Amino acid sequence: MEYAYLGLFMCFMCLYLSSERKLKKKKAEIIRLKKKMNNNGGPEMSKLISEYIGKKCKFIFSDTVIESLSQTAVCTVLECDDEWMKVQYLKKPNKADSPVITKIIRMDSIMSIEPVE
Repeated sequence: MEYAYLGLFMCFMCLYLSSERKLKKKKAEIIRLKKKMNNNGGPEMSKLISEYIGKKCKFIFSDTVIESLSQTAVCTVLECDDEWMKVQYLKKPNKADSPVITKIIRMDSIMSIEPVE
């Protein structure tokens, strides 16, 4: 009878270990897919945005990135790389003597960009 319990225990241990391996593989696959999804175009997007360096553009963000403004803002693009962009904007766009703010934002938070003439 003791051997039956031991055999049953060993069977459950084998099932547990095999499911652990499968779980580790699935976690690694999920992490890989998340990295792939977070790339959001990567270098291709930064190449497109690099055309706007030094120009004023109207940005629409996925969330409120710039506190004093809403989800839309008119900013001047200063620099950009694969993940980040350095922009400059007026703290209060309606006032001429408003201080100029420089901020670094993530590319992921940008929904659309439109050049302003």
